[in-house]
Amino acid sequence: MADITNPHDKFFREVWSRQEIAVDFLANYLPEDVSKHLLLDTLEIQKDSFIEKHLKEHFSDLLYRIELKENSEAFVYMLFEHKSYPDTHVAVQLLRYMGAIWQQHLKADADNTQLPVIIPLVFYHGTESWKPRKLSDLLASTPVNLTQYIPDFNFAFSDFAASSSPVFQGQALLQAILRLLHAIPGGDLSKELNQIMVSLKNVTGNAEGIRLLEQIIEYMFITDNNITIDQVRRSARSELTEKVEGITMTIAEKLRKEGKQEGKQEGKQEGECTILQCLLKNRFGDIPEQYRERLEQADSETLLKWSERILTAETIEEVFEDVNR
Repeated sequence: MADITNPHDKFFREVWSRQEIAVDFLANYLPEDVSKHLLLDTLEIQKDSFIEKHLKEHFSDLLYRIELKENSEAFVYMLFEHKSYPDTHVAVQLLRYMGAIWQQHLKADADNTQLPVIIPLVFYHGTESWKPRKLSDLLASTPVNLTQYIPDFNFAFSDFAASSSPVFQGQALLQAILRLLHAIPGGDLSKELNQIMVSLKNVTGNAEGIRLLEQIIEYMFITDNNITIDQVRRSARSELTEKVEGITMTIAEKLRKEGKQEGKQEGKQEGECTILQCLLKNRFGDIPEQYRERLEQADSETLLKWSERILTAETIEEVFEDVNR
């Protein structure tokens, strides 16, 4: 379940830790004169994070190791900024993290006198669009003779802010994720919802794809207060399948039970049914008391399994069969 205090970090890590998504993104959004040196099929996700605890609310990061065509290795460091406003001094932050990456590399391989190149990349999806500045641009006016003492470097920058007009490139799955990240800050997800669902059509063919779809829908509900359960449900039914519609309803129910769907659905009043109960009632009529008790006590995985069974079960008993079968 996504962390309500920082859903951006959880979603970013789950999505960009998938090699196929990371490779697709780097192939399409790194400058061509950079990507031409990379053997993208050698990309390995490293589990390290270099962001200080007090900054984790606004930043996430991932480190990748990759081989170069020139028979050496490099790191790609991706800093994901999810503040609503630009950070003018992001170059200072990157310099600190790059130093930490090299220090860690030396500690692991002290005999190697050669340091690997680090390709820094900033992904931004706040409200305002911005153009970040290099480290040298941030310094006060400097005499020419002193410029040799100033560290400086370029970094790749991907701006998916709400006020920007990005070009969505790559495979359909990557485009769906980028459209989602672009729409969230401006509260305009409803305008992109059908296109996102269209792009997700080929994702649901296996368990891993279903899990990714769950993460995407969950992220929608938690981060956009304007999107409604009914909008996502209708879009899922129209562009995907009835099974995905059922998954959408179950995720909404999970969030309601855990108090993470504020503003979308109030707590259940006396006489009302939960989403899953309503689906069962519409399909099979009144729910026996024994099943009502099981619904109240079930964990999220069991609720998801039951919601999937509603679509094919001929009796209510079939829905509640042992979930391990």
